[in-house]
Amino acid sequence: MLVDKLRERLNYNPETGQLTWLSGKNKGKRAGVVDRNGYRRVGFLSHVYLEHRLIWLHVYGRWPTQIDHIDRNKLNNRLSNLREASQSDNNLNSAAQWNSKTGVRGVHPEPDGKFRVMLRRNRKYYWGGRFSALEEAIEARDRLLKSTSRV
Repeated sequence: MLVDKLRERLNYNPETGQLTWLSGKNKGKRAGVVDRNGYRRVGFLSHVYLEHRLIWLHVYGRWPTQIDHIDRNKLNNRLSNLREASQSDNNLNSAAQWNSKTGVRGVHPEPDGKFRVMLRRNRKYYWGGRFSALEEAIEARDRLLKSTSRV
């Protein structure tokens, strides 16, 4: 079984978020290389895998549907920074679009100077309210994200 072979050949350190080889000429060395997209990939049993997916398999014994890096750092593969997420959840945790007026996904400026909080998750819209200050809107957005999360 793949998970058994993975655990036999690679060690995962949850504090560093790194996979290291347990045997062979690379024993003790960090597995994988960083690809052009900024993710670490690991060659294992004639396949190349994203490191964070192998880590999930190593720890939980099953493949994840999709992994979200909570802090959005593609190389931070500490277990505390990884969560299984839907595509919608993963999108909500991505950076705001380049042309965003607030720089925060889900927070939109209104013509009267206030800020509107609205999120779309799994094809459903969630209203977070209107706020005078950007900081209040960001706090409301974060609360709304937590209250609508299924993961």
